Amino acid sequence: MESCMSSTYAEPLDRLAGVLDELASISPEFRSTGEKQELLLGVARAKARLVAEELRVLAVSDDIAVETGDRSVCDLVGDPDERGARDRTPARGVGCVPRVAVVADR
Repeated sequence: MESCMSSTYAEPLDRLAGVLDELASISPEFRSTGEKQELLLGVARAKARLVAEELRVLAVSDDIAVETGDRSVCDLVGDPDERGARDRTPARGVGCVPRVAVVADR
């Protein structure tokens, strides 16, 4: 089995983790109302983009389930309480679509 993290994705994901760490180090209780609003809207937009990227990769990731022996790739990214509880393998990511809130741009 190949490494779980390819060099193609490792560096961008490390940068993303670093940015998340930087944001987490800022104490929201000392930020203005506008700053907190800016963060909440920015995080909502970033989550939507992350979900879009996840879905883009899920759509072409049936090979992961084949290689790992899972029933579907959803077992890798799905809710741990639901893993193995499916009656049949979902087709191309259907059934493991993450739930997100949509935030409209103002």
